[in-house]
Amino acid sequence: MLNLGTLADIYLKEGDEFLNKNDLVQASEKYYKATEKVTKILSNKNNIKVLSEVKNFIDGDQSFYLKRR
Repeated sequence: MLNLGTLADIYLKEGDEFLNKNDLVQASEKYYKATEKVTKILSNKNNIKVLSEVKNFIDGDQSFYLKRR
């Protein structure tokens, strides 16, 4: 069975390849995407509702913030 890893693993590997070529712009974009994917994986795994809270905040509903105080 072929294990390609997560998208985060792929982006991380691509980032390393660009870094080795001294292409810092492309490397930083790949590292950013890897970080984004890991954040989403951890959010889902830990059942954290960060993404929906951020969306609510952006949409102007800040009631979730008041509930936490």
